[in-house]
Amino acid sequence: MPLQNVALAGIDAHDAGVASAAVSATQQIGGSIGTALFTALYTAAISSYLASNPATPTVQLDAFVSGYSIAFLWAAGLILLAAPISFFMIKHSKADLVGAPEIVHLG
Repeated sequence: MPLQNVALAGIDAHDAGVASAAVSATQQIGGSIGTALFTALYTAAISSYLASNPATPTVQLDAFVSGYSIAFLWAAGLILLAAPISFFMIKHSKADLVGAPEIVHLG
């Protein structure tokens, strides 16, 4: 919800539907690309771990842990990279969001 509020702040009423759809589509596409990227990193880490370690009873479990560790490290790195971008690009304040017109509920 905060993302929708910030994305729609300053949008005219007649453009709100299009802007909301664009934000939703961007979230869906970003989620699917992110899932594919981190799954590829996870499987590559598992493959390289299994190829570089001798076969033992616990090597598969260790490979899974290694894969998750690599994927989560990459995710943390991307979040740290995106945080300053988000901090400096979002210029809306709480006052911008509070001054919005009242919503009419039907029903």
